[in-house]
Amino acid sequence: MNNAKRIIEDYNKAIQTLHKKVLRNLLICTVAFVLLTLAFLFLSNNGDIFDVLFFIFLILSIFVILICVLVKYIPFTNQKLLYNTIYPEVIKDINYNEDISLECEIFKKDKDYIMKGGLFTRYAAVDNKIQLEFLNKEGFQVNISDTTIITRSDKSTTIHFDGTYFVFKLDNRNLFQLRSNSSPKLSKTKFNRINTRDDIKEYVQEEDSQIIQSRFYKLVDYLKEKYPTQKIYIAGIEKEIHVAVWLGEKRAKYSSLSEKDLMLIRNQIMNHIALSEEIFNIIYI
Repeated sequence: MNNAKRIIEDYNKAIQTLHKKVLRNLLICTVAFVLLTLAFLFLSNNGDIFDVLFFIFLILSIFVILICVLVKYIPFTNQKLLYNTIYPEVIKDINYNEDISLECEIFKKDKDYIMKGGLFTRYAAVDNKIQLEFLNKEGFQVNISDTTIITRSDKSTTIHFDGTYFVFKLDNRNLFQLRSNSSPKLSKTKFNRINTRDDIKEYVQEEDSQIIQSRFYKLVDYLKEKYPTQKIYIAGIEKEIHVAVWLGEKRAKYSSLSEKDLMLIRNQIMNHIALSEEIFNIIYI
């Protein structure tokens, strides 16, 4: 990979600088809490309120000291730094060396494609780590998002999806969904459930044909064979096909980066592009 040594050195230097900054801020807080603890200790003879404040700040001081120890000795990672510094460099390398031109957005606040596809609730928070847009070998636009879709309340957190979401811009006129669980969330559209298979939930638009084209069942079979334990979601909307696969991949976290780590990130992106081509070859007529 071009400039691998420079990229690695820049990242490792940046993560070390950030680590020192976080530790320095924690040490400042620790000193402040310790000084306040000592102050309230000397004032404790002046009333019960100072006794209470002494114990509160003593507990806080111990707590902050423990955090300082953990931050110092446990490997320090920062996802935003990784995505903002490494992924754009990897995309540049792919664009230079591969027969593809990727556009890349990092942590873009975008849930329009989620609302448009209707696979998941529009009321969820959408955390896009990286989004890619490109024209595939056949000249059709493809969007790939590494995303997590979550709803939170005071008592619980529900993860609706955590994986890779594909959008294929191609000629489609039938509204349908094939999904591992739950039901369609497409606004202002009524779906009927049909039952031709037991291993996937099938929905068609109420006034539409009561069948789903066989190529989409072929895609279900392909994805189930490739990812037998993962959840799969497929939606057909006007001029688009949406495919979401809960891949279950652990996202990269590095306290320091090596050339091997860099290649793993690059290969993961290339694997997602290759998967998009495999999906497209199945669903394109």
